[in-house]
Amino acid sequence: MPYFKKYFYCFVLAFFFLETNLYAQQLARTADRHNYTSGALIQERPQVKWRFQTEGQVYSSPVLYADKIIIGSCDSNLYALNKADGSVFWKYKTGGEVRATVAVDQQVVYFLSADGYFYALDVHTGKQLWRFKTGGERSYDSWDYFHSSAAVESGIVYFGSGDGHIYALDAKNGKEIWKYKTAGIVHASPTVTAHEILIGSFDGYFYCLEKNGDLRWKFKTVGEHYFPKGEV
Repeated sequence: MPYFKKYFYCFVLAFFFLETNLYAQQLARTADRHNYTSGALIQERPQVKWRFQTEGQVYSSPVLYADKIIIGSCDSNLYALNKADGSVFWKYKTGGEVRATVAVDQQVVYFLSADGYFYALDVHTGKQLWRFKTGGERSYDSWDYFHSSAAVESGIVYFGSGDGHIYALDAKNGKEIWKYKTAGIVHASPTVTAHEILIGSFDGYFYCLEKNGDLRWKFKTVGEHYFPKGEV
């Protein structure tokens, strides 16, 4: 074990010395998650410029769109904040906690709420454009912090639900195109490529679906003591 740690640390140090172009991922900016920002743009010792207090815990990740930072809170609101000073452009009240990270596409904000609805809002005003009712949200256990964050690609929005389904909706009107049933809660976030949707479920399987919702393949994870099914 000491030798393993020694070589592991050497590998980590070598990586940082040799790699001169580090990047930071930003969840949910693109459906395939290939987006990034240069590490050169991040200060070595960043200072607090402003902070904003919601009335609940914050589990969702912020998404930047133009001059707005969009983030959900367990106070049931989705907030659009001014990135310059933290002032509120708008906020939208749902019927449940907002633990998902939003997706923004074609000036529309897409997100899931614990009230069992999936919402589409105008990114500029926060006005509801449509909402879609799932079979309802539920928590797996006390460690189940997050809800599925949507991915939008070619006019279709994909997300998972606590009702055990993976959904594909028409991004313009919220009409269901298809849904795929798994045997567990789906709180993982989908990654979308040109030909498939990749997402995991609490049933212990990782799924690869065709764009029409058919199963291409699924992989059974191993699991361990506290997660015997291999919950994803």
